[in-house]
Amino acid sequence: MRQTLIILGVMCTIGCFLGYCAALIDIVQDVKTGVYKNNFQEAVLEVSCFSLYTFLAFRFLRNKIPLV
Repeated sequence: MRQTLIILGVMCTIGCFLGYCAALIDIVQDVKTGVYKNNFQEAVLEVSCFSLYTFLAFRFLRNKIPLV
């Protein structure tokens, strides 16, 4: 049972990381193709959500991983 939870946790972590990378790639491609010039609202929403997620992830890691 414990091994199943560990494997599930690792798989979920990898899945979330892949989603994070896909979102970053999408933002870079949208900047290169000029999508954000035509749709400013999409730019604000995507970049703010991505930035908020990154900030919360670093805050979580800082609280959970003690740095000496």
